Amino acid sequence: MVAVAGDLIGTGRVAAVFEVADPPGARSLVLKLFSERPVPDEIKTMIELAEERGLDEVAPFGLDEEAAFPMIAAPKCMVFAVGGEQPIGLASLRVDGERFRPLNEILNGSRVKRDLLYGTTIALRLADLVNEVHSRNFVIGDISGTNLMADREGFCTIVDVDSFGVVDDDGGSLIEAAFATSNYIAPDLEEGHATQDSDCFIIACLILQFLCRGMHPFGGVHQESERSTIQENMDAQASWLFAREEFTLPPPFGQFMSIECLPPAVRRLATDALMRRDRPTAQQWMDVLASLIEKVEFCENCGEQKFVRASCWNCGSEGSGTVYQPSHGDAAGASALDAEGEEHGARLTGLWAKWRSRRTDAN
Repeated sequence: MVAVAGDLIGTGRVAAVFEVADPPGARSLVLKLFSERPVPDEIKTMIELAEERGLDEVAPFGLDEEAAFPMIAAPKCMVFAVGGEQPIGLASLRVDGERFRPLNEILNGSRVKRDLLYGTTIALRLADLVNEVHSRNFVIGDISGTNLMADREGFCTIVDVDSFGVVDDDGGSLIEAAFATSNYIAPDLEEGHATQDSDCFIIACLILQFLCRGMHPFGGVHQESERSTIQENMDAQASWLFAREEFTLPPPFGQFMSIECLPPAVRRLATDALMRRDRPTAQQWMDVLASLIEKVEFCENCGEQKFVRASCWNCGSEGSGTVYQPSHGDAAGASALDAEGEEHGARLTGLWAKWRSRRTDAN
């Protein structure tokens, strides 16, 4: 098949990504053209393994077939210049750039700070995505807030899949994963390559960041140290979650933001993930996150959303509040969310019901 490159979608460290202008039947793909030649031989092997292990068939739960999208933008084939004998890039599944936004943008937005249900939904779907990748013996490696994306309902997808690593059934490396970028490098990675275990560290950071309304577990400034970046705190395994009095957090995170804002089960996973080497898997995160939809309530003191059996990030209250049950016309929901947020909240509740049904059927 001959394909014509269309508009430039974006550029990265090693490649530029273009739309497919023609033929129309190939517009579900994008062309990733590498700036350096020759293209590594591992790319062809990665394409073969992605198809063999069904990486391109992973579909999100809770959506009808016609509304589905590729959770994993898997590579599909090599790309050659017309008349060329050596590949210049690859074609991979396309992600809708109008629907999905990079996690960095979402984490810096206002909705994550006010809509705990939305953040929890993204956290669950991130864990589900990573579990799908790991269960097929792949390593993500370069996990970041740019190649992981989410939409307004919390559905997640990942791009740059050709940089994944591959392991065998015994955990031995077949293809090394690409190196991660700063602020996404597990402290024990050092000079080695990424593993599923290092993936679990970074995905735990992202999950906790969404549960903590956008506050990174290794963010903030340590009051008695020259450390000033997330990566520096990460390398030192110094987190405000476990030493709140030693850190100054940026606005709007005041004195009441602490590990006590998380439910007990999440606190235990956070401790294991960030401070110990026996890190929870993505599946273990899913098991805990799946129950949190029924543990979001409105603080009886200030009206902010909080988790049941956890303190309020805004006022510190530990009292029980009103369980959040978003529906059209609900006065409590309307006071905490705008009309758009309420509509999405109602839909998220329905999708979580499908999630619980799916888990019941699987068990």
